[in-house]
Amino acid sequence: MSGPKDYRLSGAENRRVFLEQIVPDLLAGREGQAEPTTVVLLGQPGSGKTRISHVIAEKLNRRGGFIDLDSDLVKPFHPAYAELMELDDQQMALHVGPDAREWTHQARAYAQEHRLNILAHDTAGNARFSADLLNGHRQAGNRVQVMSLGVPRALSDQGVLDRYYEQVQDRGQGRLSVPEKVEASYTGMLQYADIVDAERLADSVSVYRRGESKPRYINMLSDGQWEEPPHFRQALREARNTPWTPQETEDFLRVQDKLRAGMGHEFQDKLNVISEHAQPLLHRETAATWNIRKAAPARPSGMAAAARLRSTTGTRRPDGTARPSQPSPTAASPPDQTKRSGPRR
Repeated sequence: MSGPKDYRLSGAENRRVFLEQIVPDLLAGREGQAEPTTVVLLGQPGSGKTRISHVIAEKLNRRGGFIDLDSDLVKPFHPAYAELMELDDQQMALHVGPDAREWTHQARAYAQEHRLNILAHDTAGNARFSADLLNGHRQAGNRVQVMSLGVPRALSDQGVLDRYYEQVQDRGQGRLSVPEKVEASYTGMLQYADIVDAERLADSVSVYRRGESKPRYINMLSDGQWEEPPHFRQALREARNTPWTPQETEDFLRVQDKLRAGMGHEFQDKLNVISEHAQPLLHRETAATWNIRKAAPARPSGMAAAARLRSTTGTRRPDGTARPSQPSPTAASPPDQTKRSGPRR
């Protein structure tokens, strides 16, 4: 009896795809810099990195362009990507992940060799590994800026499901983050913050709440020392635990109701956990008013039960790219840091 199919490419095939497809499509056409900039955008899956990356990209594109080190951008180059999305969209990342990580490493080396600006998306699932990558950028002569999103678990977990929901609505299939990796990222970011502070691995560090344009925390190196006492971990925790405004509460509850109505029964337990995590952060009066409105008689939504989402769908083949998120009108703009307008073609 044969075992599970192995989708990992041979070393030669992996390299061929990188050189013949990824380099011309995603990496070519940037300008080398005397002092390249690496912006590391740090956040757990679902935290809203895509929205902020557009702001960063606009600034880097004015400085000769950049290489976008995001494994999600290279996954569709895997020959089995479409097949896996149709067979099991939730497991696609596990099967394609090893090759996608290798392509990301090759893209990093390509950018450093050609002295290109870099936008690196990091979840810090392995804090020490991510910190070593950060140090590698500095050793290559890049100016390194770390922008971190302090987003509570309830919002990021909801963000993962909402992205999946919208992708399925758009093209019949979607991508879910691996739960174990989400958990590792949420705790790993704090460990990463400790390492960056202790080893002074970045020229600047900033922490933003989702949707805010000004950092809640910023620190810079001057002559090899932090200008202010380093509190990266503390700033992350404070941003995550900041009580929500009435508008933030209403936005969360609106999305939560949409997902409860539109997603299948297999997602309801997860949505319950998200609601529990959100309770300490909700604006109480706003939440109470929202619940009163929900309890009032309302006209039927007209959503048929048959239209509820299932975890695996195969109505259409994916186009190979995720539906782009709309930029937030208040997306973060770093203090002389830099959102992704997308790779130049």
